Amino acid sequence: MNVEGGGSAWPDMNHRLDNDQCAVLQAKLDVSDGIDKGSCACFFFGKTGCAKDKRAGVIGKCGWSHGAPQDRKDLFCRALCKTANMPPPMRLKNQRVWTDTPSGHKVKTQRAPSPAPSNDDEGKDDDDDEV
Repeated sequence: MNVEGGGSAWPDMNHRLDNDQCAVLQAKLDVSDGIDKGSCACFFFGKTGCAKDKRAGVIGKCGWSHGAPQDRKDLFCRALCKTANMPPPMRLKNQRVWTDTPSGHKVKTQRAPSPAPSNDDEGKDDDDDEV
């Protein structure tokens, strides 16, 4: 796969920005009303990626999202293009970007049951015994 020296998300060549442009875009992403709100501009569009964290599919050390929902790839990419005022389609070549949850944390499918209180301890050491 030829990523041509791209940033962390490995966007295609038509969707790359320098650091100053990413700073302007970050302000727009912070107030976006779309699914792209809270995304890291440098991670998704930067020529060198996010300077604070190169990991994909997580909340980066920068505090912004380095991931996107796997079941809404097209919607997410269209929202990024709309906020960045760039022409769609946008393709992200780093497949680790796509996660099952917005934070990138694995979904726990089963919880351990809470221990039920035992009735064996009733009346022991309750310090209200009268003599």
